[in-house]
Amino acid sequence: SVMRYKGTMKPLPEIARELNVDAIVEGTVQHSGSRVRITANLLDAPGDRHLWAQTYERDLGNVLSLQDEVARAIAMQIKIKLTPQENAQLAQSRPLNPEAYEAYVRGRYEFNHWSRQGFSRAAEYFKKAVEVDPDYALAYGWLAMSYIELAYYEYLPPGQAYPRAREAASKALEIDSGVLGAHLALAWARFDFDWDWNAAEREFQEAVVANPGSSMAHWLYGAYLDSMGREDEARSQIHRALELDPFNPYVNTTFGEMLETWRRFDDTLQQYRKTLDRVPEFPWPYHLMAGVYARQGRYDEAVAAERQYLILSGQGPLAVQSLQKAYASSGGKGYWNWRLHRLRERTRQTGKVPSVGLALVYAQLGEKETAFEWLEKAYVEHAAGLTTLKVHPTWDPLRHEPRFQDLLHRMNFPPQTDNTKP
Repeated sequence: SVMRYKGTMKPLPEIARELNVDAIVEGTVQHSGSRVRITANLLDAPGDRHLWAQTYERDLGNVLSLQDEVARAIAMQIKIKLTPQENAQLAQSRPLNPEAYEAYVRGRYEFNHWSRQGFSRAAEYFKKAVEVDPDYALAYGWLAMSYIELAYYEYLPPGQAYPRAREAASKALEIDSGVLGAHLALAWARFDFDWDWNAAEREFQEAVVANPGSSMAHWLYGAYLDSMGREDEARSQIHRALELDPFNPYVNTTFGEMLETWRRFDDTLQQYRKTLDRVPEFPWPYHLMAGVYARQGRYDEAVAAERQYLILSGQGPLAVQSLQKAYASSGGKGYWNWRLHRLRERTRQTGKVPSVGLALVYAQLGEKETAFEWLEKAYVEHAAGLTTLKVHPTWDPLRHEPRFQDLLHRMNFPPQTDNTKP
C-alpha cells in the first residue's frame, strides 16, 4: 500500500486519507560499504506538519538494532503504548551478518513478486541467508513460506514442499517463537495439506497474537475461517487486513472470493472491479470475474473478462484467439472446453496434473463422474484448493451428491452451514 506512493506528487493529507492514517513516516536509507544511514521524519498527515526528525548511522551488521531504535523513537514521539510482545520483539535484536541480511532482503523482494520464479528465487536467497547465519530466524520463517507458496500454486508437489516448509518453520520457532512466516507456514500446512482444522486455527491465532499489525496474518486467518464456513469471523479478519494494507491486490481479491462463497455475487463483482481500479495492472481478478460470469450463464461477459486476464498476464494473442474461437463455435460449453484444454496443455508443459482444476471444469460441464474421479485423485494427493469444497459455489453442481458429502466427511470438515446452499 505504501510503495505506490514512491515518487508521488500527491499532497500528504490526500495520501493520509487514502490510507486512513493520522501520521506518516518518511525518510531515506543510504548504504555505503559496511555502513548504513537512516534518516526518518515523522509527519502529522492531516495538517501536513513536521513533528520529529532524526538521523542514525550504524554498521550494517546492526541494522535490526537500528530499525528497532528508530521504531522506539517514533513510538515515544507519538506516545504509542507498546504491548509486552512488541517490547520483547524490540529487545531481541542481535547483530547480523551483512551478507545474510542482504540475501534475506533480496528474498523478500523476490517473494513479493508472487510468481513461480519469484518464490523459487526467494527460497534460494533465504537458503543462502541461513547458510551464512544459521540462527537467522526471519530467514527460516520466510523460507518456510516460500515452500508453502510453491506448493499452493502447484509449482512443487505437496509431498516435497510441505515437509521442507515444516522443517524451516520449526527451526525458526526454536530461535524466536514470534516469527510471523513460521507460524503462517505451519498454519497453512495444517490447513491446506493435513486438513487438521483445529491445529491450523491455533497456529493462525498465534500468528495474529504475535503480529497484530500484520495484514498477512489477518488475511490468511480470514481465508481459513471462510473455508470453515464462519462468515462473521472471516469478515472481521479480512476487514482488519484491509485496514492495515488497503491497496494490497491479493487481500482485496481474497475479499472478493469470500463474498462469492457468501453467495453475494453482485458484491463479488463489485469488489473485483474495485481491486482493478486500485491496481489496474493486476490480472487475477479478471480471471475470477470470468468464473463468476460463466457460472451465471453470462458468457459474453465471461469471455471479455478472460480476454483481459490473458492480455494482462502476457499470454499472447494466440491464447486470446483460441478463447474467442472456442466460444464462437460452441458458446458456453466452448468456454469451459477451452479452459479444459488450457489445463491439459499446462499438464503437458509442466508434468504436473492440476487435479482440482480439472475436477472444477468437469463439474461445470456436467460430467459428474469424471469430476469425481479427479476429486478423488486430488484427495489422495492432498492437492491445494480442496479446502474450498465446503463453501465455494464452484462445487454446487456436486454438492448434494452422496459422494461429495462423503468427501467432506473424510476431510473432517465441520458441519455444513446455510451459505453453502446453491
